[in-house]
Amino acid sequence: MGVIFSLYYTFTNITSPQNINIVLALPFLIFLGPYLAMELYGIKKVEAKMAAVPRFLRDVVDNVESGMDLVSSIKGTLGNEYSSLNEDVRKLANQLSWGIEFDKALINFANNVGSYNLRRDLYLVIEARRVGGHVEQILRELSEKINTEPKLIFDMKNPFI
Repeated sequence: MGVIFSLYYTFTNITSPQNINIVLALPFLIFLGPYLAMELYGIKKVEAKMAAVPRFLRDVVDNVESGMDLVSSIKGTLGNEYSSLNEDVRKLANQLSWGIEFDKALINFANNVGSYNLRRDLYLVIEARRVGGHVEQILRELSEKINTEPKLIFDMKNPFI
């Protein structure tokens, strides 16, 4: 009943200055509201996954340092809890067990997480692996970088806090 009354009032008094602003803003809210809500949901989902990535990388590094190879160490992390990242870790381990190349599976993992920064950083891991570098050291540094990067960005935006 209240909706009908508000629509009647809006359309009968459409020429008053207060109502013109409402009538002009209403279509933007109706059409942009769901889009903005979905975008915000996607951003929050990626942030939640990125919060769990350093813990996953540390677990992989700990497994590699204990003597496992890189593929086995990723498969060994399946029993650990990474909240919203669990599904992506399971996909990565399944792709590796199916025989998909490590590089391709790692890129698929980065694409599934949805973070551009993670994709860029994992390309560096892939290049280091191709060259023969110490991947466990690079993964540990990457884990620390992902942990400290949001804090550094916050400090750069708010220098006086």
